[in-house]
Amino acid sequence: MCNTSSQVMSLMSQHQHQMFPMEFLTHIIRHFNSVIKESILVVSMNKLEIRFERAKMSDKSVVVSLFTKLVEAFKSISEKYIIERDIHTRIRLNLEDTDEFYKILVSGVIYVPPGKIFNLLSLILWYHIRYITGTKPSNSEFGRKLTQTWRDEEKHMRFEINQSSRRVNVTKSSGPCYICGEPAFKENVWEFKPHETSKSLMMRTQVCRKHTTKLI
Repeated sequence: MCNTSSQVMSLMSQHQHQMFPMEFLTHIIRHFNSVIKESILVVSMNKLEIRFERAKMSDKSVVVSLFTKLVEAFKSISEKYIIERDIHTRIRLNLEDTDEFYKILVSGVIYVPPGKIFNLLSLILWYHIRYITGTKPSNSEFGRKLTQTWRDEEKHMRFEINQSSRRVNVTKSSGPCYICGEPAFKENVWEFKPHETSKSLMMRTQVCRKHTTKLI
């Protein structure tokens, strides 16, 4: 039987009813796992699972440090992008130990603006490299190459997504721009079709005047 200890951090925020398709997150995660050639991220229902495989010399402190950074990141996202007047969502982070993995479980990712997912993945990659090499990514050839490969893939995906067909709606919403957090005045309604599926995803991105032409 697995011996499991759990540490919990809840970020309860009041949120407008804006959710993003899990299929979109799954698409990005598939590319991320492909780049690092290891399925360290798993998407299930409304949860993201981050896995660190255990070994004799595994340094749990690296995982704990990532957990702390993610708590800070989601707190910042909650304060900047989640509306206070509508009690609706809970972003919850759990840190668990099992015989096979150290796991960080994130619930509520469907409320995170799509473009911010990329920032979180870059953070996860940094700690993944530190975990398996024992040093900062910039201190090893492996780390530098993997980081650059992910940057190239991210740039390609952002370009692909921002080329999606769209229409612009004027909105009376007082919500934040999903690019920068400033007050939004328009909403981009767009359609994204992942290569691995025939299903098109309908997305909505609130934007300020500066970011009208951006989707993420």
